[in-house]
Amino acid sequence: MLKQLSLITCATFALGGCVLDESNDNSSGANSQYSFALTMSDITKGVAQVSVQVTDNDGKTLPDSQISVTPLMNMANGMKHGTPFSANAGALNDAGEFTTTAYFLMPSAMGDTPMGDWSINVEFEGQSQQFDVTVDMSTADVKRLSGDGLDQIPATDMNGDATMEERTYYLFERTRMAMENMNSFEVFIAAREDMMNYAVVSTDTLLNEGIEEAELAIASVNVEMCNTSLDCTVEDNWVMAMEEDDESGVYKAMNLGLVGDESDEVEIRLNVNQTLKTSNGLQNGLNARFTFDATTDMPMDM
Repeated sequence: MLKQLSLITCATFALGGCVLDESNDNSSGANSQYSFALTMSDITKGVAQVSVQVTDNDGKTLPDSQISVTPLMNMANGMKHGTPFSANAGALNDAGEFTTTAYFLMPSAMGDTPMGDWSINVEFEGQSQQFDVTVDMSTADVKRLSGDGLDQIPATDMNGDATMEERTYYLFERTRMAMENMNSFEVFIAAREDMMNYAVVSTDTLLNEGIEEAELAIASVNVEMCNTSLDCTVEDNWVMAMEEDDESGVYKAMNLGLVGDESDEVEIRLNVNQTLKTSNGLQNGLNARFTFDATTDMPMDM
């Protein structure tokens, strides 16, 4: 289900509720030339589709114009961070819309404990507008793998001093199929560059461009999957996943032998530049694992 947020903040916005009418009020004041409307789908496994429509004061759309969207979480402990998007900028389509996919790293709350406040900021032709959103997900929805000592990014230690840390790679469940003629699983993979910036993991991507100690040119990405009902120590039981043509960073493996219930579990190996990324960054570390239950949705597409 899609929900539309107006330029008025809905403090009680929650998934499945609070649909507001579009408004011309925005942060740029009385001289604003454009109106914005943001639509976000329900969040499934931390993944949601986000669409922004831009119109001028006459209600006309503006195809081919450039727009950017920036996610931000203001955490309850005072820290701030972003989250991966399939694209943070692009051109409006013929309907005056820009659509991207959000991959949220954490929820707005865990039970009754607030974790922080999520927002999506839209920038267009010198105007900007912030939309507050509520993210409902499990912390287990995103899987994490680590780089080794040669794959690190700038960080800050507990004392506030500059240091380096292993780069984190994030894997999100996209779709699972467990039918006789369509048996597959796909994931989206992103890499952290810093607290605010996350890049799609795809061949020919350059991470942390211009930062000598952290820059990483991705020459190859190999994603392999194994149904753990088989023996994953046997190399023949691993299936190579292929990157989808229409969305960078999304990798799908076919013919995994999934049955569509809680017995399914998929183990994923991620190699970047022929280096395995694991739970601890070491070659003897664990791969990412996705487990399912009988109620797991298996949509045809996102």
